[in-house]
Amino acid sequence: MASETTYCGTATEDTAVGTVSFSDDSNITAEDGAEAVSGTGSGTRTTHYMTATNFGSSIPAGATIDGVEFRMKCRHSGSDVIDNSARPVLGGTVQGDELALLTQWPSFGSPADRNYGDPTEDWSLAWTPTNINASDSGFAIAADITNFSAARIDVIERTVYYTEGGGGGPTLEQIERHYPRGAARGVMRGAA
Repeated sequence: MASETTYCGTATEDTAVGTVSFSDDSNITAEDGAEAVSGTGSGTRTTHYMTATNFGSSIPAGATIDGVEFRMKCRHSGSDVIDNSARPVLGGTVQGDELALLTQWPSFGSPADRNYGDPTEDWSLAWTPTNINASDSGFAIAADITNFSAARIDVIERTVYYTEGGGGGPTLEQIERHYPRGAARGVMRGAA
């Protein structure tokens, strides 16, 4: 399995969720300590989606997308910040499985990583090289902020795990799923 990791090139807010804005959205396009920040007064409020797109991916045509993982380097200051929603963006629309984490964002000090997805997570979406390479695919995150806290995002990156397509025919593992044990070896010999 091959993989490609890239940073987002564009950061925007989607007001479909939440009421609290971020400042300095474009700070999430580089891992440089500059942060997009969203804060609140008393009570609990939800941020807008911070939407990261335009990852500049170049997954080869014919590849099969095995999984998609997002890494967000972030922290919070103040009281409590937890995910409200964490979902992919496909075709410019927030969609797919909800993978918000139920744990606090890292607190104070240096930002730390939060990971969403893994090498086999497809988020219940039909990813293709064409739609994952498109500038309107990406990730959206919204947070619940409590009592004078601030959500701070340094960077969002995406890793696409894929199997290159083309030419080799089925693997032994793929054939064994469809034939009784041992018979697959004969099929492979006959195919050679």
